[in-house]
Amino acid sequence: MIENLIIKDCKKNFYQINVKDGNEFRNLIIKLNDCYLPFGLETYGKKYIINFEVEVPSEFNDLVRNLESKLGELIGNDSYELKSVFHKKPKYKLLCKGHLKNNNNMIITKFQVNNKDISVFEIVKNKKYNLELEISGIWIFKNTFGLYININKISTNNI
Repeated sequence: MIENLIIKDCKKNFYQINVKDGNEFRNLIIKLNDCYLPFGLETYGKKYIINFEVEVPSEFNDLVRNLESKLGELIGNDSYELKSVFHKKPKYKLLCKGHLKNNNNMIITKFQVNNKDISVFEIVKNKKYNLELEISGIWIFKNTFGLYININKISTNNI
């Protein structure tokens, strides 16, 4: 998988991640079913985030850990300190932070219940949802860097 990644210097302090698929480039999309959201929708600064539990071992965990171990190599600079998307809190499994997608302060992440679009502010904490994630890029801030994961879709339906 990593050998098919294309890293593009998009803007200052952000590198976009795409996957080469034949002659096409596409976003790195991952679908996870039955993800437990212990805290529901949260705000961090002016951004909306969702922490979700990750099974260990899992294909998603392995992919992200592998990507994080090669971030310096992917951008050609090993001098940054990694800030992982994973973190551990007592009483919870491994947590991963995902960002709701937005454009000009408008949330574009879709939330569907029984195939109907609902406001993301209706997300209930301590419940399981299906997530469609996009590993969109690598951010850099001062002497740290990490992956940026967007949540494209949250659903109670199979995705």
